[in-house]
Order: sequence, then C-alpha cells, then structure tokens
Amino acid sequence: MAKSLGQTLAICEYLIELSAFSKNAVILDPFMGSGTTAIAAKKLGKNYIGIDANEKYVKISERRIKELDKKPDLFKAVEKEERRKLQIELQVI
Repeated sequence: MAKSLGQTLAICEYLIELSAFSKNAVILDPFMGSGTTAIAAKKLGKNYIGIDANEKYVKISERRIKELDKKPDLFKAVEKEERRKLQIELQVI
C-alpha cells in the first residue's frame, strides 16, 4: 500500500505542476481525506485549502502534513527522483 500512496502523491504533484502555474496559486481540495493533495501542494510550495466533513480524516491529514516538515532532506531527494520517474511513465501513456 505504501507504494501506491507514493504513486498517488507523485501523481498529485505532477497534476499540480501542470495546472498551478502561478507562484501564488491556491490548491482547493473539497474532499481532503488523508491530505495527499495538500501534501503535494505543500511540497511544491503552493498554498492549499483542504476541507473534509469527517473529523477523523481532518486529524489524519493534519498529522501527515506535520510529519512532512520533519522529513530529512535525504528522503526528499529520493521522493524527487521517484516523482521524476513517474512523470516519465505518465508521459509515455
């Protein structure tokens, strides 16, 4: 499951990069769930608004976003390479 979560995050990042050209772009996710889109936006330096009716998922997404700030640069470099590989795969499709 972790691999699919990583791929989902990479796809979100890719789509944000394609569509949010402005430096001041705001990404809106009205069904935030576990916060994958918000994490992708944050990693790309974009502002985001996440909304979810389920308090459980709001707490999960808050925790995941806080954990992102704690990641060492080593993991960030690996994620960047994985995102690059996925972008190549998406372009082939």
